[in-house]
Parts: sequence; structure tokens; C-alpha cells
Amino acid sequence: MFDTGRRVTVADLEGLLPVLADLGSAAGAAGVTDTVRVDVLSVLERVKAAAAGAQVRVTAAFVDSQEQVAAQWTARAVECSDVGDFQGWRAARDRARLATVDMAGDVGAGAGAEGGSGSSTSGRPRGRIRRARRPGLGVAGQVGLARRVSPSRGARHVREAVVLVRDMPAMLAAPSRSGRSRSGGPDWSSPRPPC
Repeated sequence: MFDTGRRVTVADLEGLLPVLADLGSAAGAAGVTDTVRVDVLSVLERVKAAAAGAQVRVTAAFVDSQEQVAAQWTARAVECSDVGDFQGWRAARDRARLATVDMAGDVGAGAGAEGGSGSSTSGRPRGRIRRARRPGLGVAGQVGLARRVSPSRGARHVREAVVLVRDMPAMLAAPSRSGRSRSGGPDWSSPRPPC
């Protein structure tokens, strides 16, 4: 289905969706043995692990790209500040903030809220809660939107992807190398000896 000599496109990946959807009904058809069904389950587990690894790598590449964009917008904001262009500085600063990844847990521009003055005894902010003034999605919001999860969960995916790719590359490569599933159990996809 895929030539190893060329890049896989989004259209190629979307072409897998109907194939995988038809696979479920084909596995339930008469004449398909349980051995084949177990083998299909095993291959699907490896496909799922490969897809998760690809999501991590693509997320980390997106974060790296957005960090470069943020650096460019920050430099533009400095240029505007040096010449006294307040509107240009503010626009460039806002664009840089949208492309910035806060690894401490911020979910990006437009997704947070600001509290009023002081805090209550329960630890929650008192006063009126206001939405952030900067509309738009930050990096975590875009990742969350693409993965169909909340911006908060998107931020978690971003942090995990960056840690796996930058700090723990051996851990990221382990499922494809080790013959074990993500849960640590044995990989039953190897051919079984005849009984």
C-alpha cells in the first residue's frame, strides 16, 4: 500500500480509515478462523502502538516548529519596540505568545482564565472570572483540537511528547524494538508452534 521510498501524506493515512473499518466486518465473516482473528488483533495492536509513536513524533516536531515561529515573532516584537511602533509590538508579542509552549502546564492563549482579587478559604479565586483577552489557540489547544481532546489534555500530550522525544528517545523506540506491547506483556504476534 505504501512505497517506502516516498513520504506518506495525510491522504494516504486517511485511506487507511475505510480499510480498517472494513476489517472489523471481514473478521466476523463466516469462514474466518479464530487463529486469523487473533493474528489480526495482534497486528492491530502493533498498528496502534506505531500510530501512538507517530503521534508523539509529529507532536514534538510541531512544538519545535512553533518554538521557531515564536522566536521569529519575538524578534519582530523587539524590532517594533526599538522603533516605537506600539501596535506592531503588541501584534508581534501576541503572535509569539500563541506559538509559545509553556511546559509548566499552561494550556495556551485563549484557554485560561484570570481570577479577581484575593482568594477564598477553599483556594479558589474570588471575584469575577474573566476570559483571556487574546482569542485563538495556543500550541496545546491546536494539539488538543487535532486529537479531539480538551486544551488541557492537549497540553499534557505536548509535555509527554517533548519529554519522550528530547529526553527519553530510547523509551519511545522500545515498543517497536522489544517485541513487547505497551502494557509490558508478551508480544503474541510471533508465530505459535503447532499444538
